[in-house]
Amino acid sequence: MQTTPKTLACTLAFLISVGLTACGSKETKTDTTETATEATTDAAENTKPADKATEKAEKAEKAEIKDKNEKKADDQANYNGTINGNLKIQLKLEYKGTEAGPNGMNRDAYEGWYYYESQGKEKKIALEGEFFSGQLFLNEMVDGKITGTFTLNSSDDGFTGEWQAPNSTKAMKVVLKEKS
Repeated sequence: MQTTPKTLACTLAFLISVGLTACGSKETKTDTTETATEATTDAAENTKPADKATEKAEKAEKAEIKDKNEKKADDQANYNGTINGNLKIQLKLEYKGTEAGPNGMNRDAYEGWYYYESQGKEKKIALEGEFFSGQLFLNEMVDGKITGTFTLNSSDDGFTGEWQAPNSTKAMKVVLKEKS
């Protein structure tokens, strides 16, 4: 059972009423018993079933998507970053629009590219993916085949997460900072 401020208040009211009952104050017993009953009733009325929590999470996600959409002044962003802490990269993403996902949740579609600074701009690697539930999922594409996947979480100034090759269990840490 989760301890909430209302649960603590109910417990405290109950303990006070029991303590006052033991002291023999009849007038106070009635007042505190009624207070404890009112607090218990309030707590029961404010209990949210699981579907309410799900509804709240969906509303928060929609608000996050709206915020992200409003932030996109020119629908693209550029990032500096690293893979595995030492492979410096430059990454560009372009917002393509919002589409409904298979579970009915909205997803923001993105395309872009990145390159390793040591290789130069001429060796850009294509990216395509989507943002939903606070995460950015990008597939790295070479000759139409997925050659790696980024799973990134939003941070205050960019994204953090992992890059992983297909059929590999090893993931490499990714840090991306948005260029100003």
